[in-house]
Amino acid sequence: MSILDNPSLDTGAVANPFIPYGWVNSGLDVGDSETEAVIRHSEGASLQFNVGAVAGEKITQQLILASGKYFHFGAWTYGDGAGAGFKLNCVNAVLASNPAVSSLDTPHTATWSKTWAVWRATGANPTVEIEADSGAGAERYVDDIQLEVCDDVTLTATPASLANSLESGGIRNDGLDRLTQPIPSGLIFAANGILRFRTIPRHSAATAALFGNLTPRIGVSYRDANNLLDVYWSAANTITLNTIIGGVALAGNYNATGRIVADISYLFEFVYTPAMVLLKLNGVTVITVVRPVNFGANIPNVFYAGSTAAFVQQADAVYLAV
Repeated sequence: MSILDNPSLDTGAVANPFIPYGWVNSGLDVGDSETEAVIRHSEGASLQFNVGAVAGEKITQQLILASGKYFHFGAWTYGDGAGAGFKLNCVNAVLASNPAVSSLDTPHTATWSKTWAVWRATGANPTVEIEADSGAGAERYVDDIQLEVCDDVTLTATPASLANSLESGGIRNDGLDRLTQPIPSGLIFAANGILRFRTIPRHSAATAALFGNLTPRIGVSYRDANNLLDVYWSAANTITLNTIIGGVALAGNYNATGRIVADISYLFEFVYTPAMVLLKLNGVTVITVVRPVNFGANIPNVFYAGSTAAFVQQADAVYLAV
């Protein structure tokens, strides 16, 4: 239900230009507007803008509304069939979807179309406007203005914690979560070692990279930018093993089409040998990268579950103890 005065624009004083009751003329000249009883969206009449009505000429109505309130505002319009319709403006209000915008263009087609959006009042008692486009080749019509105040909603956000991130026997990592584990000594040495982790992806191989991050990390074994083992989704169905050892970067890919399914537990292993680095999936080697040097003293010492060491490119998965 509209809270506007005379939203159907049916009635007004006999005058030229015709201005519906409850609305204020802002720039419309004699001959620019009249009431129209045949081409209407509903009720008895619509408001007709003639070709003389141009940009800057409009009708307006001020609302009684507190700053910060959200409201739906829109209208049914009928364009000239070429290049002109209307602009729906709000003074002291912006689109909720884009705070830099306070105006909507209506279609120019010569048929009834509805244009509306959610707005946010940026000041007390905003004003809504129905403004003409310039360059009309024929009459345009507007009818059934709608304005409804949205109910206030209170949201409570609870930061992620270990307790509220427990899922499927492990710890869920998504959004901007941070999940790390120191790598105990004795797992990776200067020239060899093995690091295992188990994860339950919440998306399949085909869709793993479609949820906000283009290259979500599965797991990263990290010492510094020059010494790390990194396995991640580089594209749909493609897992990449990126190794940087002593500053030397090498990588390999694995086609995981149909081999990674959501909500199934998978064991990943970094196997570090004197000649190469292997990535194993459920005990099967899927990527082999030949390495020219070893870690030396720069052995990875922190495991990042589902993110980079900078805590970006988060995955959406559950991590379990091995």
